[in-house]
Amino acid sequence: MRTRILAILAGLAAAALLAWLLGGHHQSAPPPPTNPPAAGPSAPGASSPAITGNYADDWQRHCAPLTGPAQADCTRRLDQAYGKSDATPVPPPAVPPAK
Repeated sequence: MRTRILAILAGLAAAALLAWLLGGHHQSAPPPPTNPPAAGPSAPGASSPAITGNYADDWQRHCAPLTGPAQADCTRRLDQAYGKSDATPVPPPAVPPAK
């Protein structure tokens, strides 16, 4: 009886160890990008950032790396490039006519 209990406990311990090893806990997070995306110019009167048609992606690429007044200026320029104003949604992209 004692041997049977020890075998069961050993089996449970082995199963727990296997689950722990295969659980992915030991995998580290992916390293951050080595070169952050270019933030673009933030000087007054600077040109608007290039737009791709997806406001959120463009904001993340151009404005998110910036902080403070530079980020506000970048957001203002991106809003202007998309034709967006405060409290209004981003206008849908213009769809070219079908041929």
